Amino acid sequence: YNTNPTDGSPVKPWYMQDNVLATDAVLCRYTRPLIELAYSMIKNGHACKVEGRDIGLGLIALASKWKITRLDTLLERLAAYQTREVAKAIEQRSTRRQQEIEDKVGTLRVFIARVNAQGKHTLADLRSEIEKLFQDDVKNVTTLCTGHKSKGREWTRVFWIRTMQRGGAGKEWEALQEDNLCYVICTRAKSELILVPETTG
Repeated sequence: YNTNPTDGSPVKPWYMQDNVLATDAVLCRYTRPLIELAYSMIKNGHACKVEGRDIGLGLIALASKWKITRLDTLLERLAAYQTREVAKAIEQRSTRRQQEIEDKVGTLRVFIARVNAQGKHTLADLRSEIEKLFQDDVKNVTTLCTGHKSKGREWTRVFWIRTMQRGGAGKEWEALQEDNLCYVICTRAKSELILVPETTG
């Protein structure tokens, strides 16, 4: 728990305060906030799954891009990769591409920190951790899902983690796609849509 600055008492995470249920979904534009939330839920005994096994496979593919086995080396490679690819995206005025790179690398860093905290330090350990968290066939647990993965789905109650806009002004069609994705997220709730700030613990 976080602590209350006024009296030092424990403050429950928002999903415990709002009593998030197995029938609810938590949606977000980006993957990294969902992974951070998933580990917080697991730590506090709240069963959840992150939908999108293909997202997990994409993360594994990026982590396996180099012929290395150690996670400390992978962090170095990822830093250089992010710098290089973000520079290309900015040059092409592609905010969307910049956001995707930063989200994917940021998500891998969350996974690496989790694996290191378990005393493990190899790419095989990272792959196992990613495969364990991304599941599409688990029932009766809270669903964590990106906006893209939520298309065509509905839940009675949806919590939307509103993330800060990544990058600057991009191409007009990219801005339109972002608006469309926000509309998708907004319309996934059958009865109640609850906004959650990204900074909420």
